[in-house]
Amino acid sequence: MKNATLIPDQLKTAAQQDVAELPALLTKKQVADWRQISTRKVELDCNAKIFPQPVRCGTHPRWRRSDLLAWLEAQANPSS
Repeated sequence: MKNATLIPDQLKTAAQQDVAELPALLTKKQVADWRQISTRKVELDCNAKIFPQPVRCGTHPRWRRSDLLAWLEAQANPSS
């Protein structure tokens, strides 16, 4: 997030804009950088089924931007 002083609705919008600027398919490193976590944490969250599963491009895991946006929406609206 670029500005930690944003209120939650603005924070969601800022994060959505960050996602919109990402490529259609992201590497594990790009996902980790976007979430500001380690690549290992991305793996752990996927294994725990609390983060979107990657699609495979050959043997390489890739995450769809649309899946990340849907996950972000679910985090912003946990009751949905």
